[in-house]
Amino acid sequence: MIGGFTDPQGSRHDFGALLLGVYDEGKLVYVGRVGTGFDGDMLTRLGKQLHALEQKACPFDTPPVGEELAGTHWLDPRLVAEVRFAGWTGDQRLRQAVFLGLREDKAAQAIVKEQAMAAPSPSHPAQAIIAGVSISHPSRILFTDTGLSKAGLARYYEAVAPWLMPHLLDRPLSLMRCPRGPAYSCFFQKHMESTLPAGLTPVEITQHDGPAQYMVANNLKAVIGLVQMGVLEFHTWGARRDRLDRPDRLIFDLDPGPDVPWARMVEAAKLMRSMLKELGFTCFLKTSGGKGLHVEVPLQRSHTWEFVKGFAQEVAQHMADLFPDRFTANMAKARRHKRIYIDYLRNAEGATAIAAFSVRARPGAPVAVPIAWEELADGIRSDHFTVENVLSRLTAQQHDPWQEYEAARKRITLAVRKLVAA
Repeated sequence: MIGGFTDPQGSRHDFGALLLGVYDEGKLVYVGRVGTGFDGDMLTRLGKQLHALEQKACPFDTPPVGEELAGTHWLDPRLVAEVRFAGWTGDQRLRQAVFLGLREDKAAQAIVKEQAMAAPSPSHPAQAIIAGVSISHPSRILFTDTGLSKAGLARYYEAVAPWLMPHLLDRPLSLMRCPRGPAYSCFFQKHMESTLPAGLTPVEITQHDGPAQYMVANNLKAVIGLVQMGVLEFHTWGARRDRLDRPDRLIFDLDPGPDVPWARMVEAAKLMRSMLKELGFTCFLKTSGGKGLHVEVPLQRSHTWEFVKGFAQEVAQHMADLFPDRFTANMAKARRHKRIYIDYLRNAEGATAIAAFSVRARPGAPVAVPIAWEELADGIRSDHFTVENVLSRLTAQQHDPWQEYEAARKRITLAVRKLVAA
């Protein structure tokens, strides 16, 4: 139970650490704090919830003493936190705790100190070794509708690695972590932490508020280590770490309104392709594993982020002007009625897009997959491929639909921009 929080220090915002407790015979007993495991978005979202529950009285049976009291705010203990920790100290405090998320499925009075139990039977092992990584709770079901377990997810990523790793290579990551599966609390993580698995490569990126450590996963062990920590989705930058200032791809994320039929999505993707082909570009197609499709253009690393984003916006607006009944370049939900939003913001510095062959945190465990343009006629939808069927596709595939991707790289000339803006 979260019974309080401390003031933020340094560049931290909203709160510093959470003060935690468990129930013992109806009394909330203080067991320590957790101050790691939060990214900026989580600090903001959770901070709002914390401040709404502030109260003057300490909820713990015995208030913390000493340095724990500095800048402390007490809470009405309604929020349940899930944390990973290394063990208990001699004075019954959590050791090396890391925040994983909120648990909305747990009643407050059920939060008691866990008791040691007999070791699991061989048929339900406590750990599994996959790609050299120890996977805890391997039988934990992450996707309840398909029965996909944590070990099953790790084995999927191990099997798909030859296709996945080229899309991750040297690209800074944003990760969606869902420690108990997508039905529970999930959160994004961008920054490198000391608690993350071995094999990750740190990348320093200068932001408006100073340098930040991002991460790159260039080997399978790093990927499986992230799965062990609850990562479901891998999102990548549009640039590689040796030239972070020069994007090497252009992505148009076609995001349909809820009332857009799939046939209209197919037409929209083909219209985007025709438009870009007239401008001299070769386009590649990817199912997003969500609702939409990604139309992707490989670029030479010649342009700044500002230039590429500006061109993407011009293309999106041009399509919206040509076909106002089909497209919008305005991200407002109200403008998507019977229209498809062309999300050009994926091309901004720091923005990411779902990596090919990444699983999505959605029912059915769908997967983002590169496809050939001709496959749209076969009825393939954005969530057609899943963990259960994508490997059979890849092993039977005789031709990679993105085989010509590298050879298709081009520059965006000023003459092309003038054509779009005309």
